[in-house]
Amino acid sequence: ITLFSSGEALSMRIDVTMAENTGPAAMHREVREIEVILDRYVDAGYVTSYQATLGSTSQDFGPALGESGFDVAGFFIALSGDAPSDFQQILREDLPQKDGVEIQLFVDSAGPPQPGIEIAVTGNNFNFVQAAARNLVERVKAVDGVVNIKTNLSDSSEELTFEVDAREARRYGLNASAIAGQVRTWVHGADAANVSLMGDSYDVVVRGQEDRIDELSELQNLSIAGPLGVAPLGALSEVKTTVGPSVVTHYDGDRSVTLTGEILGRDPQAISARIDRIIADTALPPGVALQQGGFASDIEEQFNNVYLAMMIGLALVYLVMVATLGSLRDPFIVVLSMPLAVVGALIALTITGRALSLPSLMGFLFLIGIVVTNAIVLITFVGQLRSQGLAALDAMILSGRTRLRPILMTAFTTILALIPLALSDTSGLVGAELATVVIGGLISSTFLTLVAVPVTYIMLHVSIPSFFARLFRRVSRATAPRIDAT
Repeated sequence: ITLFSSGEALSMRIDVTMAENTGPAAMHREVREIEVILDRYVDAGYVTSYQATLGSTSQDFGPALGESGFDVAGFFIALSGDAPSDFQQILREDLPQKDGVEIQLFVDSAGPPQPGIEIAVTGNNFNFVQAAARNLVERVKAVDGVVNIKTNLSDSSEELTFEVDAREARRYGLNASAIAGQVRTWVHGADAANVSLMGDSYDVVVRGQEDRIDELSELQNLSIAGPLGVAPLGALSEVKTTVGPSVVTHYDGDRSVTLTGEILGRDPQAISARIDRIIADTALPPGVALQQGGFASDIEEQFNNVYLAMMIGLALVYLVMVATLGSLRDPFIVVLSMPLAVVGALIALTITGRALSLPSLMGFLFLIGIVVTNAIVLITFVGQLRSQGLAALDAMILSGRTRLRPILMTAFTTILALIPLALSDTSGLVGAELATVVIGGLISSTFLTLVAVPVTYIMLHVSIPSFFARLFRRVSRATAPRIDAT
């Protein structure tokens, strides 16, 4: 079960990520190793061409447009029409797996966007949030059908941390906030004044000279002034080199880490259900919570909307027939014929290898209005014959013989009209899946209706009433008072 089936793969992309500050030689070796693999598929006719770029990911065109540095590289791969349908899996298994090198394969298809995973790990203690996110990544990676798992924890950068010695700072009448403000002025500058010259306004910014603040030793020698004297920054604080997140994200006021990934396979909902079980079984640190979004919430919402529309459609069809036929029993017989369409629709999806998706459910919704026509034609003519004095069984037999040809003509003209839509690749997956469901549903409902509707009609109009009549007579005789002849 999925929202939309994947279309034909048109191209693929590969992103290679290594440790920060990786040199060009190391990245070039990894890129060259992947190029050797792709060259084999070029010779096999699966790949027409590819482009590799060092210094940017596959989503960027040219270096320095996205991420900069030789810790990233990107491939764009153009596929030929001869590439097998499972080429994605073949290439994914052929790519090298190494410690310290993350290789992700993405597929650009002609269909709608494919289902993905989106899990937010939130909490007020970021260390706990980090640990929970890493634990969850390892557990989700082990699920078959889940690929390209990553978190925004990887979006980090090297930074300098100044840990202020509070006792030393008090000797000069300073605190951490005052020291941080002066460091910011040295590095980023501070607005000192606004000057107007010849009608134009200019901001006067005071900051340190760039060649005096680009080394760690120079930063340690920055002069920090306080009410009780001046001291170098290195005497007031300890400087450390750390790695911190490039972007700080929050969810409802708490720090958060977002886990994302892609789901492969014909049944993404089953894979999503396994991920749900993993989330439910994961032991979380105190104050840490998980919020799941992405595919799981989308499919549940959209499918529930279609189910509701189906129930409303069934109710409206029944009410209209009750008002038209003037009976509660005959419309009930017509409504019972609708589930017969489900049999053929599911068989058609199985034969064609198509998934039960949102377009497929839309086909089921259309069947509610299409399938009832055959049963209405049959039941209406039976009512006309019975009004002329025929018995229920005789009227049903005559109606079946008379209405067989119109019923078959109506069904088969609709089926033949939808066959090109179901078989054409240019119609799109949405139209193909919808047409497949309608064709399969019409075939099964047409033939089964010719059997099920007459049987149900005879049961409700003859068998069951006569059964209750006989039962009532027996009960009446058993409970009637006996008269003693003596």
